[in-house]
Amino acid sequence: MKAIVPLEAAGRRHEQSGRPLPPRRPARPQRRRPVEARPPAASTGVPSAQRKGGSGSDPAKSGKPPLLAALLVLLALFSGCGYHVAGRGAALPAGTRVIAVLAFANHTAQPRLSQMVSAAVAREFELQTRDRVQAAAAGSDVVVHGNVVSVAATPVTFDTTSGHATTVEVVVHLQAWVTATATGKEVFRNNDLVFHDQYQISTQEQNFIEEDSIAFQRLSQTIAQTLVSDILEAF
Repeated sequence: MKAIVPLEAAGRRHEQSGRPLPPRRPARPQRRRPVEARPPAASTGVPSAQRKGGSGSDPAKSGKPPLLAALLVLLALFSGCGYHVAGRGAALPAGTRVIAVLAFANHTAQPRLSQMVSAAVAREFELQTRDRVQAAAAGSDVVVHGNVVSVAATPVTFDTTSGHATTVEVVVHLQAWVTATATGKEVFRNNDLVFHDQYQISTQEQNFIEEDSIAFQRLSQTIAQTLVSDILEAF
């Protein structure tokens, strides 16, 4: 068994013997294990604030299901936009059960037009309300009045051969108002109702306005639908 000689003693022994010490081996560099790069975390499509419990709120934890929240928003929008429950008129006084639609006064050369408009307005009230509609003011709760102020026809297209008009635009201007029978107070008024429609005519016709035309019937229906909706949704 060999004895372990200290390094300093070994050096002195080599110096005494005249032999140089063997060169020391250079220290081996320490190898560091390479750090494995971790792949980036897959994106979840959720902001980091929500993943860490930040300002983003989880609909499932908010106490209100998404469908219920959407319904509440829609309800708030409709309640603030002037919509009314079908079958009742917001502009009509409370307790209204009978509506009188009087014949509209006519200030034009087409007497049939005012009759068509009055009849169309009465039919539209029957469709949009559950109230009784009549032509006389007696026994009614509210009375609908109207004036046909003017009607004008303007040709818009012409036949290339004869130069005669083939399409005519009709413009009707009227006024309408509603009064409460008990007080006589106006609950609705519009003095500037303007409607227009176009219809085709024959090149042989001289009169642009035909009171029994399909265009006048369609225009009367449009007037009635707009007027009744305005009255019911006025407030």
